[in-house]
Amino acid sequence: LFPYDARYWRARGVTCHHLGAYAWAKAAYDAALVLEPEHSDTLVLRAEAQMCLGDLAAGKEDVRRAHSNLSASAQRRRHQLSAMLGAEQGEDTGTGRQPPSAPPPRQASRACR
Repeated sequence: LFPYDARYWRARGVTCHHLGAYAWAKAAYDAALVLEPEHSDTLVLRAEAQMCLGDLAAGKEDVRRAHSNLSASAQRRRHQLSAMLGAEQGEDTGTGRQPPSAPPPRQASRACR
């Protein structure tokens, strides 16, 4: 295959993610980011995988690193992840109201299906 092509690693990560293999997905996203360190879509995808693995701090950092030139799907994911992270930490999620003190379990795991 193409080990020096970040698109390959992103595609592998997405496939693993959809299969529920979040550790493998994160490893593939890590490889893609070695080749394209500031690729926003990959940062958002890795953030989602990290959150599914329970590493909210790392996920939040990747969401912050992802800059404004995101694709439309990555913008939706970034917004969802930011809302989930805000709800987890009791922050305002941008809806004009404070999140409940403990989000329902389904909401917290929405990205991890």
